[in-house]
Amino acid sequence: MVHTLVRIPMSVTQAMAWQADGRPVGSRSTGYAITPELLAAFDLSDLDEAEEVSREIAGIAGALAHGERCVVVAECDTLPVPDEAEFGAVSVELPDWSRVLAVFLDEPDDGPVVAGLASAATLSQAWELPQVQDVIAGTHLLWHGPTERL
Repeated sequence: MVHTLVRIPMSVTQAMAWQADGRPVGSRSTGYAITPELLAAFDLSDLDEAEEVSREIAGIAGALAHGERCVVVAECDTLPVPDEAEFGAVSVELPDWSRVLAVFLDEPDDGPVVAGLASAATLSQAWELPQVQDVIAGTHLLWHGPTERL
């Protein structure tokens, strides 16, 4: 396993429970990290840009799974997920909340736009949809520190 910074999509309710308890709800999850496959697939060399792309990928994965974008950024032990390697997908053992560095959430007005993305079947299919690209271009995830109440 490799210890790395991972963007983990989940519902706001799951993130709030994890934050309140200090321990994660569940043990394993899929997250998104800056991997060689992600850098190659998106032709990225700038790490700041790669972090933004990885965060957007995690946000879209969260919208597909939960109807909202909530991305928890944490230091995790990881294993690769071959099916979504081009997106930097990794399997993570969720750590204690003390290893969370930030949480990114939708702006309140973005909810209806993002909720409409849940109809795509897979991340690969969703990524190509014009409405997904519109969400990425037209909305922003708001940064929250790990000690801020979600």
